[in-house]
Amino acid sequence: MAHLTSLPSELLLHILSYLPIRSLLAFSRTSRTAYILASSSLQTLSLGIYPNRVSSLISQLSSSSPTASPFSRSARSSLHESTIVTSGEASTSSLFNDSNTVAHVIPQASELRPNTLLAFHTALTSAILSRYCVSMRNLELSVWALTPPIADALATLKNVTCLSLRVEDPFGRGFLRRWIINWGSTTDDEEISPRSSPSFFRAMPEAGSGTEWNKFADAWGRLDTLRLIGAEISDWQLCRILERNTGLKELSLKKCPDVGRDLLSYMAEEWEGRFNLEALSLIECDAAVEIDEEALECIGELMNLKFLSLLGCRGLSNDAVSRLNDEVWHIPAIELPRVAEPGLVPAVIEVDPAYGDDDLVW
Repeated sequence: MAHLTSLPSELLLHILSYLPIRSLLAFSRTSRTAYILASSSLQTLSLGIYPNRVSSLISQLSSSSPTASPFSRSARSSLHESTIVTSGEASTSSLFNDSNTVAHVIPQASELRPNTLLAFHTALTSAILSRYCVSMRNLELSVWALTPPIADALATLKNVTCLSLRVEDPFGRGFLRRWIINWGSTTDDEEISPRSSPSFFRAMPEAGSGTEWNKFADAWGRLDTLRLIGAEISDWQLCRILERNTGLKELSLKKCPDVGRDLLSYMAEEWEGRFNLEALSLIECDAAVEIDEEALECIGELMNLKFLSLLGCRGLSNDAVSRLNDEVWHIPAIELPRVAEPGLVPAVIEVDPAYGDDDLVW
């Protein structure tokens, strides 16, 4: 009887590419040859590592919420006539589903210090990305911070075509940002004060922004979808990524505070891929001073744009965006900056009927 591994490698890789992650990992444990084949077969992965189950559920819910994530909203059922959209309908991505999703909760995380948890998160995430770097085509990744090891691992994904990257603090309220961590040190001495040795420690914001984004300038060249949430990436860094990815069809940015006029100007005047882009999202980008009506006129140079979202962009009015679309853009589907115009909302107060009892003694 012929063994499975006697089949041609090309056929085996094609078969294994359809397996869900659990089945693929189980197959990889059967032999050394199976391990090599499995490591070259994972093409689609949704990965998140969390300190507790609550943060895992919140992250997964936000990734599928139409108002929280632009991941699935560029596909519209009808784009034949101009449509103004004020809120998206719930939809799930057909690309990322339960069969290729890994949401790992760190056991007994409450007993570990945040810098230890972050080191574990970084090591495990970078190890997984490095293992499947050759075969990875579609990646949805949630990270606590863009640390140097994770950035290096992401830069090895030369064949990735769809990349969705969320930078989110699993502890909430910027807890990790307030921590001072030491990269490369194994000490857990409580008596060491980060303030007393600034050259030995480095601040958390520096681990999630800055030069780490520069590593992607020459990393990817086949992207057709790029989605970033919570990324502290500058206009210049993003432009360098776009420069090599002229086949990009969807660019979605949410809560990217440093995105502004320079990005739109580059896309309209210099970027060779401006005629291929079909979906652009600038969601909750707070650079209201830079993204004004004059800057938005650059969007008119994206000739094949079918979907535009400016949801939550402060400083822009619905009337101004609607007028620009009617006069300049002519984009079939648009999400306006504000879901509803500001105004007084009738308040409803529920009162326990017992409070209206005349015999009630206060």
